[in-house]
Amino acid sequence: MRRVNLLTSRDVAAAVRATKAVVRREERQQQFDRLVKAVLAQVHRNNVRLGVVAEIENRARAHRGKPQVPVDSLVVQLAMQEVIERTPTSSLTVAEVRSAARIARLRIEVPFQARPDAVVDRIRRRPVV
Repeated sequence: MRRVNLLTSRDVAAAVRATKAVVRREERQQQFDRLVKAVLAQVHRNNVRLGVVAEIENRARAHRGKPQVPVDSLVVQLAMQEVIERTPTSSLTVAEVRSAARIARLRIEVPFQARPDAVVDRIRRRPVV
């Protein structure tokens, strides 16, 4: 008669650990995907407002003598700040959140560069005298 392999408590514990690791990895991936999707939705919903705020930020940076940042980067940063408050990110590391912001920036379909027919100054303020 052949001997039947029996599961030991060590085998069961290893299987439980492996399953928990897979569950954590899947949860982290889902949070990452939801964060990217939420940032993209925020940008598409509020692209005009975020674009104006980004231009104001760039003008403030120029006034302080700092280099300007691309508008689309600032738009994604602002959208990320708004989304991060209401989206669960407990499983994500700081590096993963930064990576989500990079991916969101790459996926933005609406260009924030000035079009030839667009108004150059969308902030509507009085000229400095």
